[in-house]
Amino acid sequence: MNQSDSILFRFDAPGEPTAQLSYVLCDAGGNPTSAERHGTLADVAAVAEGRALIGLLPASAVFETRVRLPRTSSSKMRLALPYALEEQIAGDAEAQHYALGEADANGEYPVAIVARELVADVVTRCRDAGLALAALHADAACIAPKPGDIQAWVDGDDLYLRHPDGRMQTLPAHDLPAMLRIAKVDAPDAPVLGLRLHGVQVDDLATQALPEIAGGVRTVALAEGVLPWLGAQRALAAPIDLLQGEFARPRGMAAVDLGPWRGALVAAAALAVVTLIAGVDTWWRARAAESATDVALLEAGRGVLPQGTEARDAGSLLRIRVGPTPSPAALDRIPALPPIAAAIASMPQGTARLRQLVLADERVVLSLTVADRAALDATVAALVARGYAATPGAARQNEGSLEADVTLTTRKRVGT
Repeated sequence: MNQSDSILFRFDAPGEPTAQLSYVLCDAGGNPTSAERHGTLADVAAVAEGRALIGLLPASAVFETRVRLPRTSSSKMRLALPYALEEQIAGDAEAQHYALGEADANGEYPVAIVARELVADVVTRCRDAGLALAALHADAACIAPKPGDIQAWVDGDDLYLRHPDGRMQTLPAHDLPAMLRIAKVDAPDAPVLGLRLHGVQVDDLATQALPEIAGGVRTVALAEGVLPWLGAQRALAAPIDLLQGEFARPRGMAAVDLGPWRGALVAAAALAVVTLIAGVDTWWRARAAESATDVALLEAGRGVLPQGTEARDAGSLLRIRVGPTPSPAALDRIPALPPIAAAIASMPQGTARLRQLVLADERVVLSLTVADRAALDATVAALVARGYAATPGAARQNEGSLEADVTLTTRKRVGT
């Protein structure tokens, strides 16, 4: 057995405490190495050693769409999603969990939206069974696009269509011919050669008056169950992993199973604590100063920050890096941020940008990028107009702009 082997599973009725599940063992390529089995998480745990656990949620519970976002960190993009998609979301946007896929050539990101409660329930149940999820997907998202053909899956009352260009459609399955015509699989300009219709019981579907398309319609009965097929498809489809943000998998040492070494490591850690006890107080003081800085930044910028911003996010949202960690005395300088930001914002767009702000005990040092010498002089004048004594340092040319440090003191106490 290879460490890359996996177990693919999905609950028959997610959200129900006694829900049974289906699962299949797969090799490193996602190909099934066992028949589809049925049981509980305890049954999965009995064969889970050395295998990655891949969970599937019903696609009917996961809404997928696309959105255009400015490129930044994935955590900041996820924070923006409830606002970017609020017109597409029914109900409480804050109760949803958002997962991002990779951007396409047009700069659009695929997004999967699912009730946070449902994801939390699956993650918690796995953890209670001693299992750690390696990935979690919508089941239909595992269907890979096939050049020239539409891949279709009939799952109960739902029909899932994966078009050759990667688009996914979800339609009712009760009137298959009508649904296929709604999907325009037989349109004259449709880039479709054939339709491959998958399902546990699809033989009778071939007798229906299905649309005529160039490559014909072929039914594929999944006699061994749907999971072996989805497992093989998943390796090609690269579906969005829902384990992001608060549900992200532990990384680094947090993800390591210490197992039999745990006792020895605990003893070693205890020894390390004894030998380093003199440094603990210094470490806690540094952490306290860092936390105080975060809180002070939040208070200083509360008028311009989004409602609900947490203290640890305030600095990055203000686009200001504060370094090095200031002393407690320097925290009094933080209320100077709003007038500094206002002075820079008063400049014509694109002519001045704050790169870094350093708080010292008796001064504030700004690192600025400005368009030219005139923009630097104008920025200094704007700071002087707000009560600062501003002393610019030597300007440095950098790819069509200037970089300069400006040291601020005030004619009265900074921050008052």
